[in-house]
Amino acid sequence: MDILSYPFRLGLDGRMATVEQGSDQEAAEAIEIIIGSRIDERPMCWPFGIPDPTFAGLEPDDINSALQMWGPTGVTVTDIDTEIVDEYTEKSVVSFTRGPEGDAL
Repeated sequence: MDILSYPFRLGLDGRMATVEQGSDQEAAEAIEIIIGSRIDERPMCWPFGIPDPTFAGLEPDDINSALQMWGPTGVTVTDIDTEIVDEYTEKSVVSFTRGPEGDAL
């Protein structure tokens, strides 16, 4: 089964882009949405997201708590590697495992 891709976009054929439910891409997009959402930012779903990473930094426990509540199931953030790109920008690479097997992605 396919679900809408994040960010929302249209393909060259004019159809909405999708990802396969249960895929690594779905997990990566879910993590991206969680990281990009601060708690209380969404009025209709105020507990969604993580504490503001600008001041709190990115913490695997915050992301894992959100994943447990909002899904997808079986995804666990194992590491976050952050590097300073310039005086205004940081780049973070999030590593996660998926499924009961614990295969690293």
